Amino acid sequence: MSYQPKSNRKFYATALTTAVVASAVAPVAVSADHVFSDVEDGKYYSDAVQYLADNAVLQGPGDGTFNPDGNIIRASAAEVLMKAQGLTPGGTEDFSDVDEDDWFYNAVRATSPAIFEGNGDGMFVPDRELTRQEAAAIIVRTYDLSGGEDHPFSDVEEGSWAEDDIAIAYENEIIKGNGEGEFMPEDKVTRKDFAVMVYRAMGEPTPDMTVENTTVVDADTLEVTWSNGETTEVNLEEALVNGENEVTFEVDGEEYTVTVNYDAVTPAVEAAETAIAELPEELTLEDAETVEAARALVEAVYELDEDAEIEGLETLVTAEETIAALEAEAAAVAEATEAVETAEETLLEEDLADAQELVAELSDSDDKVLLNARLVNVQEQLDSIIETVNTAEGELETFRALDVKPFENVNEDYITDYVTALDDYVTANGEFETAADIQGVIDAVNKTNLDAELKSDVDAANDAVDSVEAVDFTADNFDQDAFDVLVNEAQAAIDELPSDYKVDEDDDAPLAETLQNDLDEAVELASNYQNVVEPVVDAGNQVDLYNALVENFDNVVEENIGEYNFTDFTTVEEVQYEINFVNASETIDAFEVDADTTQEDIDALEALVPMTGEEDEDGNSTATPEEQALLDAVAVYQQSFEDLAKATENLTKAVTAAEAALDAYVAAGGDEEDTVYTDVEAELEDAENVDFDSETSLTTATGELTTATGALETATDNMASLNEAVTAAESAQEAYLAAGGDEEDGLYQAVSDALDADPQVEADIESATTALKTETAELELVSSINDAETAEDLATALVNLENDNFNNLTSTQRLEVAEWFMTTVEDQDPAYSDSTVISTDLSDEISNVDGDGYLDLLADVNGATSITTTDEALEALNIEEYEALSAAEQLDAAENVWNNQPEDGYTSISSIVANF
Repeated sequence: MSYQPKSNRKFYATALTTAVVASAVAPVAVSADHVFSDVEDGKYYSDAVQYLADNAVLQGPGDGTFNPDGNIIRASAAEVLMKAQGLTPGGTEDFSDVDEDDWFYNAVRATSPAIFEGNGDGMFVPDRELTRQEAAAIIVRTYDLSGGEDHPFSDVEEGSWAEDDIAIAYENEIIKGNGEGEFMPEDKVTRKDFAVMVYRAMGEPTPDMTVENTTVVDADTLEVTWSNGETTEVNLEEALVNGENEVTFEVDGEEYTVTVNYDAVTPAVEAAETAIAELPEELTLEDAETVEAARALVEAVYELDEDAEIEGLETLVTAEETIAALEAEAAAVAEATEAVETAEETLLEEDLADAQELVAELSDSDDKVLLNARLVNVQEQLDSIIETVNTAEGELETFRALDVKPFENVNEDYITDYVTALDDYVTANGEFETAADIQGVIDAVNKTNLDAELKSDVDAANDAVDSVEAVDFTADNFDQDAFDVLVNEAQAAIDELPSDYKVDEDDDAPLAETLQNDLDEAVELASNYQNVVEPVVDAGNQVDLYNALVENFDNVVEENIGEYNFTDFTTVEEVQYEINFVNASETIDAFEVDADTTQEDIDALEALVPMTGEEDEDGNSTATPEEQALLDAVAVYQQSFEDLAKATENLTKAVTAAEAALDAYVAAGGDEEDTVYTDVEAELEDAENVDFDSETSLTTATGELTTATGALETATDNMASLNEAVTAAESAQEAYLAAGGDEEDGLYQAVSDALDADPQVEADIESATTALKTETAELELVSSINDAETAEDLATALVNLENDNFNNLTSTQRLEVAEWFMTTVEDQDPAYSDSTVISTDLSDEISNVDGDGYLDLLADVNGATSITTTDEALEALNIEEYEALSAAEQLDAAENVWNNQPEDGYTSISSIVANF
């Protein structure tokens, strides 16, 4: 059983198989305020009790005390564990001594039987005091603790029921014993000790640690001082930079972020100054790296602070200049040494001159002296060689004098010419002074001889290849052996040519390569003719011809064997072209465009045509006239294919349109037995049986089907229009009845007669419907006026009369006239039935010859010349408010109306009343 850190402990409730649901208490820190008066500071159980109380896990008897020394009973322990773990009642155990109204009922249900068990007799025994071993067992179960099997307690009997739980609790530091190696398992557990055990199981809260101070040790290390006074050295993942740094680090699983100021300049300056001070006074090349390192430290300082001051910079600059001078001198010595070695190796005067120049530029040193001595030795060797040439007599001495370094390309076959040329030079210029002059004579003699030899070799090679190409390998007397001799001679002549020789420097390839290609082609032509072409040309019958062709050529078609003509052919290419051309011609001639033809078929025809004409500007071969004729035939097929495809597509579209027209006709109420319907069906049947290989047949079928479909669509449209007219007529009849009309009325009957006609005539239906709608509108208008309940409703209805006298009134005037007209409408008996009569009465209400209309009476008020005439005019208006006044009040009101009349006069009764 292994130890588990408290942070890794698992709550037991999450692993139970019963219906226990855990929601552990989210702990808060231990408060400084005491909850219980009998719990003193500094006791071993003080923090545990205070913490559990702060988190609402523990409570006392209610008098402010905790009773720490009292023994805890099973019911109280169950409640503590339920609250500590946030368990909800879900157990299924029923106990006879636990009732629903007991304060511990929920705690028992939450912890049984997963944590607590009964006594075996169906009882929980809630008041029984808990023993220490029982406490250890229920803590282990609650928090699902695990561990080893060892413990230090001498009084825990081996093999006892609680031994494993006691060992686990001990390893998890839940229990500690009495300090004398005893656990006292049978003793009762006190309330304070049980609080301590639960507190430990929950994980004792550690006080929050804060960073008190940070000290920079170096760029990679910080020393952190904590709020408790302890310090920790932290190694940083990224080095500090100069200035302010925000640093995040982790200690014991907690992440902290601090801001530190790092002075990177000072230590960098110190390092640079130390490195400069330690430079040797006498520098050698071996100190170059040391000087470079010092410079790197200085540059690092300036990257941090370009204004930093560094002591000893002059010393560093001097050291760098010294090292640079030493390196330059060493490089010059090395270059001069290499040049001297080259001169010693080649003995060429130009190499000697180069070496002398480099050595002369060296500073005075032992190296320079030694190199000059070596150069003197080279010069003496050259002088001796030149002198030997000048004094040589005869061909043998001259050859030996020339056959040494630095002379090149000396050919003993030209020795006679060398002697002559050397004597001619001396005669003209005096003795040789330089080896270069001697080499020039050698080169001139070599060129003269080589040019003569090369011309001879070139002529011989050209002639030899021409001889091979001139052989008629198709002749009956062709001699293969003699031909092979000519080929071998030509090959030998080509092999004698320089591999890089070009007749003209602008030639694409050397002459040897060109002649070799010509020879190989001539040999291949002869070989191909003898072995491949001749059996074809000389075939005595079609069987022999077919066998000869299939053995060596591609695309041979047995059906075309009688069409192939190989007369006078000499090359494989000619035979293969004839095969391909005839195949293409025969295939194209036999091709027919039909319904199964695809674009791939047409493309395949075009691909058969060989293209052997001249190249176009893009480098592609063009067609010869014969090939173009085949391409033209393919173009005709292409057009036929496109025409047939288009005709097929048109017929397909026509069929689709016809089928849709049939459906639409039936949907509109048409009969499938109608001629216009059966005509389309007949054309569709003809379309199914059309010759799909014939564009003409397809086009004809499409035209006939399109015509029949058009007639059907026209019939469908007419039917739909008639249906709309019928629907509109029926709706008009319903509206007429709704407006108060009678089915026996003539207009209603006229619509019914039009609907009942057989056949129905759309124009008759529409005419009768229009008349009925007009009458319906009249009924609705009269009804809206008769049924108006308010002046506002009546005013709205009267507008629809389109009476100009009324509609030209202001909105206020229309409302006031409507109020007057309400009485007229209500007095009608019978009610109005004609809008014309209503409109006439309405006009009279507004103005009439009797002068008692609305506008007439307003005019009387506006035309009054005195208070009394105003009073008379107001009396004529029958205004309710005016009638309610006394005679004196009426005169006052009349006076106000007369005096306050607007410049344009009163325009409504309400404006008059406003001045009462």
